Amino acid sequence: MAIALQSHPSFRTSAPRSYATYFRRRVVLVATVACVLGGAFFTTGAVAEKSTPAGIATPHTLTVAPGDTLWDIAHRLVPNGNITAMVDELVQLNGDQIFPGQIIRIP
Repeated sequence: MAIALQSHPSFRTSAPRSYATYFRRRVVLVATVACVLGGAFFTTGAVAEKSTPAGIATPHTLTVAPGDTLWDIAHRLVPNGNITAMVDELVQLNGDQIFPGQIIRIP
């Protein structure tokens, strides 16, 4: 037994859509496509790095691992150099207490 769609209670006839409705839909579609394509464009990693003016050093950092000490870090930074001087510089930059997960500045 076939039911005609027009006689079925769930069938709704609606008024014709206006130009404003189609315009809004197009605006939403264009904005969505622009966001998707723009997101893909900006996440490619093609970003210019800021140049550092001459004579200004950029600070370097290191994350402290569990069990690290200032002496271990200094030994890794200058294995054949003056470790005591490096420890002194690390203490001057970061203080004498470090903890795992801390980001410390290194000279």
